[in-house]
Amino acid sequence: MLKTLGVAVLNRGDLLLRCIASIDHPVEHLFLIDNGNDGGVRHTLEQVRTRKIGNAALFSRITIEKHRNLGCGPSWNRITKESPGPWLICGSDVQFSEKKLALIEARSLEHPDASIICAFGYNAFMLTELGVRKVGMFDENFYPAYFEDVDHFRRVALSGAKAVDVPGFHCVHGEAPLWGSSTVSSDPSLKARNGITFANNRDYYIRKWGGPPAQEKWRRPFNRDVPLDWWVLDAALRKKNSLW
Repeated sequence: MLKTLGVAVLNRGDLLLRCIASIDHPVEHLFLIDNGNDGGVRHTLEQVRTRKIGNAALFSRITIEKHRNLGCGPSWNRITKESPGPWLICGSDVQFSEKKLALIEARSLEHPDASIICAFGYNAFMLTELGVRKVGMFDENFYPAYFEDVDHFRRVALSGAKAVDVPGFHCVHGEAPLWGSSTVSSDPSLKARNGITFANNRDYYIRKWGGPPAQEKWRRPFNRDVPLDWWVLDAALRKKNSLW
């Protein structure tokens, strides 16, 4: 049984329902965070809350929280803080292929010294208690989304933490014809705002590590003698990115 499966959602309740319906492995705690104001999402969450879904028996406990867009990294942090680990986290637009979730649990049992298990990058990954201790949580200055995963995996590498993949794992991400993130691509206004916040987050990443991804110069945040997981809230950056 998976301890916690966490999903943060902004829009597209239909894809969230597809995601949840594709879960075919027992889960102790299903933790869902609603970060938007989408009627379709509310409808799906009500179905889940009242267990009017075909696989409801797989979930021993269901938690649903409503927030005013915590953002991706902060949502993942909250899931980690408020539920038992290890934590399998996935995007709301991910659809698991049949019997593939069992591969993730098996992989975690095969590698008890793993800090992170990347089934499909950070679209479907398991963070372990050891990983939280060695790598830390997500830098919440990457708001509302993008680069929090790159930053986290850089810290995985610098810390010497063990990361493993999941051979044979498969899932669907997004929908045709624009496969990939459907949160942004489904809404032109979100896509426009994401263009601004994506660039701001990239600039912050460069300030933090001395270069863009794959061209970093520093082995410590901001080239300072601080722990790898050190960060303080950048109020100016958060103000610039508060477009959502």
